[in-house]
Amino acid sequence: MRSMDEFFDVYTKDKVKTDVAIRNGTPMAQGEYCLIVHAWVRNGDGRYLIARRAQRKTFGGLWECPGGGAIAGETSLDTALREIREEVGIALDPAAGKLVKTCVYDAIHAICDVWVFTHPVALETLTLATDEVTDARLASPQEILRLVDTGDFIPVYGYLEWFFDKEKGI
Repeated sequence: MRSMDEFFDVYTKDKVKTDVAIRNGTPMAQGEYCLIVHAWVRNGDGRYLIARRAQRKTFGGLWECPGGGAIAGETSLDTALREIREEVGIALDPAAGKLVKTCVYDAIHAICDVWVFTHPVALETLTLATDEVTDARLASPQEILRLVDTGDFIPVYGYLEWFFDKEKGI
């Protein structure tokens, strides 16, 4: 769970870090952006680790990939590794990750880096942070897109069809 004492670096829309950091919960001004990450973990069989958000959270009960906001001073990769470790208990090798896309979400003042990590996932070894996620599973791209269609996946992943198309070639 995010602390109100955490600070986040402020970026320009072009992903240039400014000299400003703001406290969690502080509204961002026009032209200010925070950095968030979506961290996809791809199992050896082409399925992806997804987690069900805790009920108390925004979009509670819906599925998503691990991810979250960068704390002041963190790089995008640092954030991806931390979020995966915190949410599902997997310590990943940084070399297993690849930044595949950056999206800008003007409505929420966020720049989102999309990471893919190749790592064997054994669901029985996961340690879920129950204040963040309540369940985890491996799902194929087709299963994830079905979850999107049924409204069971958070609706902020506008890049998914592009992502899964691109992943076929990785």
